[in-house]
Amino acid sequence: MSYPTPLSPWFVVYRTGKTPDITEYYRSPENEQDLNLFTPLAGLSMLFTNIQSAARVAASEGGMIRALVTKDDAKEFGR
Repeated sequence: MSYPTPLSPWFVVYRTGKTPDITEYYRSPENEQDLNLFTPLAGLSMLFTNIQSAARVAASEGGMIRALVTKDDAKEFGR
């Protein structure tokens, strides 16, 4: 797997949790009934390679987008 670069970034959708010092990351639903789509575990987050997809999810879920552009950025997310 390649790593993100400034010309080919990865995107993460996140939001501030119920407690302001906790960040929650958007993850893939495990099944159709799965309603808890955010997790505090960065390693379980969904990485997007397309800004349009990340923007759609962020808009519908009330989240924000973070761009990952280096190998070190990806390490935080276990990649």
